[in-house]
Amino acid sequence: MNNNKKQGEIDLHAGHDIKPKVTNEEVSTLVESLYGLKVTTMKEMNSYIDKVYHITVEPVSNSPHIEVPSAEGYTLKVINTQDSQDTHLSKSTKQQMNVEIDCR
Repeated sequence: MNNNKKQGEIDLHAGHDIKPKVTNEEVSTLVESLYGLKVTTMKEMNSYIDKVYHITVEPVSNSPHIEVPSAEGYTLKVINTQDSQDTHLSKSTKQQMNVEIDCR
């Protein structure tokens, strides 16, 4: 394993699985606890090193930031174990997500 890896560089050695290990139940729990939304349907989308889901939610929100949930649903991305350690990338992703929520 190469320990001279630069920040943001991904280690994709054969047999090295960095894709998040998260169950559908955990995804539903995360959405409810983080966003105040109750998941009604969930579909895992294709993704190389992350877990990406299209979710639809009940029409009622428990979040002060989401008055009326989107009827079309949302995309939830659970980033891989290496990118989640990159604090700059995590902050950028959170900022982008906040902008997308504010634009709804």
